[in-house]
Amino acid sequence: MSSFDHRLVLASASPRRRELLRQVRIPHLVLPTHVAEIQQLDETPEAFVTRLAADKAHAAQQRLSMVSHTRPRYWFLGADTVVVLNRRVLGKPQDKEEAREYLSLLEGTSHDVLTGFAVLCPALMLSEIGIERSKVSFAPLNSDDIELYLSLSEWADAAGAYKIQGLAAAFVSSLQGSFPNVMGLPIHRICSILRSNQFRIGH
Repeated sequence: MSSFDHRLVLASASPRRRELLRQVRIPHLVLPTHVAEIQQLDETPEAFVTRLAADKAHAAQQRLSMVSHTRPRYWFLGADTVVVLNRRVLGKPQDKEEAREYLSLLEGTSHDVLTGFAVLCPALMLSEIGIERSKVSFAPLNSDDIELYLSLSEWADAAGAYKIQGLAAAFVSSLQGSFPNVMGLPIHRICSILRSNQFRIGH
């Protein structure tokens, strides 16, 4: 089977994850899945994000198998990102009030950004599930800083109520680990898995 039979399916509608895949020239299809992002009782943040990533990848695989009658070598990529402060998961805020609460908690502190990922290739019987952790420190913010940010749309659909590639970059005093991971995908880990299994990147 030639490299042209390899097709990556991104089980996410995230424009940040799509941009990261485009940046490293990984052609892909987008097949969003509808997995309830609800943390189970006594589930650790690490178990939570890896479970969701795997559930999304498997859901995309199942959905495509119902509509596709061809036999390319499909790869399925699922991912989930959360902000964790003192073991509390800060996911996507439901509204502006919750976003204000999150930013008020994060200002002047350090927090972890966890991304769980799952890479599946049924044709190769391959299943790689992992997690990447980055540590982000926010400078102290005043209420005007927070209200200005909330007046924009960046807080919506963002773990911890911020997007580091936008205006929130001004809040970050230091970062340890992968910047793309904070955006939503540890692209270096994904590329390593794909390359080690003969998926051609950059073509």
